[in-house]
Amino acid sequence: MSLFGINSPSLELADSLRKLYRSEEYSDLIITCRGKQYKVHKAVVCPRSEFFATACRGNFKEARDGRIDLPEDDPAIVEKMIFYLYNLDYTTSQTTTPSLVVHARVYALAEKYLIGGLKATALTKFRAIVDNISSSSDEQRLDFAKAAREVYTSTVDVDTGLRDVILETLHKNPKFLDQKECRSILKELPTLTYDLLMRVRENGYWPKQPIEEPLKTSSLFGGVGSKSSQGGLFGGGPSSRYEQPSSSLFVQAPSRSAFGTTTSGSSSFGNFPS
Repeated sequence: MSLFGINSPSLELADSLRKLYRSEEYSDLIITCRGKQYKVHKAVVCPRSEFFATACRGNFKEARDGRIDLPEDDPAIVEKMIFYLYNLDYTTSQTTTPSLVVHARVYALAEKYLIGGLKATALTKFRAIVDNISSSSDEQRLDFAKAAREVYTSTVDVDTGLRDVILETLHKNPKFLDQKECRSILKELPTLTYDLLMRVRENGYWPKQPIEEPLKTSSLFGGVGSKSSQGGLFGGGPSSRYEQPSSSLFVQAPSRSAFGTTTSGSSSFGNFPS
């Protein structure tokens, strides 16, 4: 905000950078990407990116020609990178791609070209959207699934910034895993599945879900393996599925068998004399 019509030094500098971006005046470097061209300034771009600084130093072809081509990148995301270098921000307007996916792509591009401020900005914007996702919104769940796929296919394992946001969201909102979209990416991306399992192991299990009270039933054989301790046709049910029924159709075997050996088994023929 100006005082008596005079801007503060920081606002004056920011305004000057925006003017350079719009006018391309004094530009001394051209960045191209799939037919799109951006006239930029080494003094603005190179101090913010070690990649561009290295390309513009020494006897590299890019330094001699004053032109750097980025043929493998998405022109729409490159444009946001260039805009950020002059405006310290970017927007996701005028695109049909979900905002979460755009932020994930900006994050990956910032990592590729070593622009720390842009990477931090993309992470902040990504988290702000994820924190307000509703598990009941089909559209938002689908966007989240698309973003999770983008994150895990565009970042390396050691770069956990966006990955941590994905894992934290799934861990805190287990209902997301009820959705077809999320289950699909878990099958598709084993690294995500592994990371989520380790997150659950390290930070505690998911909140317990209400369990329906089982029906009380009785078993033909006295409740062994049944859902209740009620008695069955052949006697009272045990208190544990590993216990034997308290009574049986068969008579308890004697201490000696018909062959004179001691046994603790059972027989249906009664007791033998000693």
